[in-house]
Amino acid sequence: GVGHEQQTFTRGIDICGEHKEGLGTVVWMDTEGLFSSEDARSAYGPKIFSLALLFSSAVLLNNVKVLSEQFFTFFSDQQQIARVLKQGLASSGLPAEALLPGNLSVFWVLQQPIRFEGDEEA
Repeated sequence: GVGHEQQTFTRGIDICGEHKEGLGTVVWMDTEGLFSSEDARSAYGPKIFSLALLFSSAVLLNNVKVLSEQFFTFFSDQQQIARVLKQGLASSGLPAEALLPGNLSVFWVLQQPIRFEGDEEA
């Protein structure tokens, strides 16, 4: 579940499809957080993020902090990994247009933590 807190709720990747008239099926993917305390104990976050990049035409980054040089280095590395995977899949016969569109759009949403009256943890 998605919440208004800084805690990570998604484990792995959640996927659902939605039919849009005149467009086809839109597939929504929610991956576990990157650079969270949970991710620091696991190596799954970056791998899942790379997988999502392979199948995405747009990426929405939902973050509670300013994006750092660490993030941009990570994002660049993940794009390179996705390109290498795409080349391998294409050489195995998968049509190149099926993965990692050349016009990947990236949107960044910066959250401001919400503090409710009486909330001691925000």
